[in-house]
Amino acid sequence: MAISESDIKRLWARSAGRCAFPSCNQELVKVVVPGTLPVIGEMAHVVARRVQGPRGTAGADGDDSYENLILLCPTHHTLVDKAPQSYPADLMLSWKRNHETRVASALSSPSFQTLRELYAFAKRRLAENEHLWKQFGPESTPAANNMLSSSAQYWMLRKLDTVCPNNRRIINAFLSHESMVPEEAWREFVRFKAHAEAFEASAYERGDRDAVPRFPKAFAEALEAGNHESP
Repeated sequence: MAISESDIKRLWARSAGRCAFPSCNQELVKVVVPGTLPVIGEMAHVVARRVQGPRGTAGADGDDSYENLILLCPTHHTLVDKAPQSYPADLMLSWKRNHETRVASALSSPSFQTLRELYAFAKRRLAENEHLWKQFGPESTPAANNMLSSSAQYWMLRKLDTVCPNNRRIINAFLSHESMVPEEAWREFVRFKAHAEAFEASAYERGDRDAVPRFPKAFAEALEAGNHESP
């Protein structure tokens, strides 16, 4: 049985596309050579599918579910499978829990003292999203030239580990500082929130891309205008 697309997305998103081995945290999707988009992350089985495999146990062969998978870099995947006695299943599952907890806590909003700080935070997140969209999104040059190129897989993973979390950080930041946001900017934020939540839903479930509201450019313009105002 192959790993399902829904479990791949769940694992990748909850791990933020980084190795869950303690102290590693290596980014697992990166452009190493211009023009290539290698995905170096490996979805390792905690309990092997065969009794003879790493951490395999009689009568309890591991399956391909999210619960039995952990996202690792190639080095640490090899390490844990070469020395399974040193890396038992319970230990690896604790790594996974701790790593995913750190990822989830990173989505909480920092505290801002001024509107300018809030806007600067949001602008940085949007800048990263825009870069990924232009380079690898469905309307990018690589995707337009070759619909079967690796950019499609790269974009799917970057949506999950970077774009959606960035959107969520912006949403949480604005909701936590609602009182300092002017009414007009808040209206544009509400439109952005609708776009971001629909975009995130579409990242997990196959659906009509056209049904997702387009990114409201007026929101970015409001951030830019507000960033130049006096603190």
